[in-house]
Amino acid sequence: MITIQTKLTFPSKEDERAVADLMRRWSACMRFAYHRLLEGKTRNELKRDLQGVFHLNSRYADDAIIKAKSVLESCREKGENPSKVIFGGRNLFKKLKKRHINGNEYKKLQQKWQEKRKGHLYSRGDKTKKGNLNTRIEIDENSAALRINVGESARHLCPEESNLFRASGETRIRARVPVSWDRGYGSA
Repeated sequence: MITIQTKLTFPSKEDERAVADLMRRWSACMRFAYHRLLEGKTRNELKRDLQGVFHLNSRYADDAIIKAKSVLESCREKGENPSKVIFGGRNLFKKLKKRHINGNEYKKLQQKWQEKRKGHLYSRGDKTKKGNLNTRIEIDENSAALRINVGESARHLCPEESNLFRASGETRIRARVPVSWDRGYGSA
């Protein structure tokens, strides 16, 4: 498995908003799945419901359930109370709750907590599907781009732009990934 963490640069604000909206919906889906798992719902029961409620394809919905399940299992392994989990971070939440700061400092803290709470996207690959269907790194001679499937909710994006394309009725965005390597290394 390869994990890459990097800052993405988007060709337009619309693309950035579409990915931010996808991340917000996916994060909300994962939190919702977590709470339904606490109530005893199964993965199969949740998968159908989550797709419609959060407007995600089945792979994103399934990945949200898997991630929620791993958070739940991790919490239980540590001996913590799973119903007390605070998505976005307990320390940031406590600071916000105290309201000991005002103005811009409070807004910055609130934005940081919101980013930690809503700024996630988890997408697994599948060997039988030749990798990840929702996100894929595309490499050419001098750059790399991350192709992100943002789903049908992004139909408002202009398909004529070079960074967008459609496949199987879903809109996908290409975001630039700042990567540098020598030619032999980048193709691995």
